[in-house]
Amino acid sequence: MTWWQTIVHWNWGLVGKSALGAGLGATIVGGLLLFLRDHRRQRAFSTYMALRLAELLEAYAAKCAEAVSDDAHARHLSGQEVVNGRTTVPELPPYLEDHDGWHAIDATLAGQCLSFRNKIRASQSMIDGMIEHDRETLGILFRELVAELGLEAWQLAADLRHRHRIEKADVMWDCANQLRQILEEARKPSE
Repeated sequence: MTWWQTIVHWNWGLVGKSALGAGLGATIVGGLLLFLRDHRRQRAFSTYMALRLAELLEAYAAKCAEAVSDDAHARHLSGQEVVNGRTTVPELPPYLEDHDGWHAIDATLAGQCLSFRNKIRASQSMIDGMIEHDRETLGILFRELVAELGLEAWQLAADLRHRHRIEKADVMWDCANQLRQILEEARKPSE
């Protein structure tokens, strides 16, 4: 029998099934490899974005702690509530313009980061209203609102780090503890 006669007598159904199975297997393996590559890339985007946001929010919390500490110190030295006191909430620097990163991080935390800027504006509006109407309690309100903002920024940063499995912040100064103390003092009833 010649080689072409051998080929003619093959079981072509079995050959077709084998070829189809090999093609299907290669497609599945290729798809799995693409999925793993995309998953790894997504994880890298989310980790990077979460880390950058956490660092920005931690720096903001430190600014808030400095602002309320400076404010309390200035008021203590002068004995005047508004003249030497601060009335401007610290500004939050702009967030990164990384669309892939924003889509990669946890959606709930992304929403909290984005709405946090609105809370800062609302706090500033409350302080501005107090300047116009109730200067006597302005210092207490300022310290309370800024301490709350600082603590919220710190907690949001901690949540981002936890959710995206990033190590905790290595801090030399525990501004969160200081913010808690200032908030506690601001909420104490007047004597």
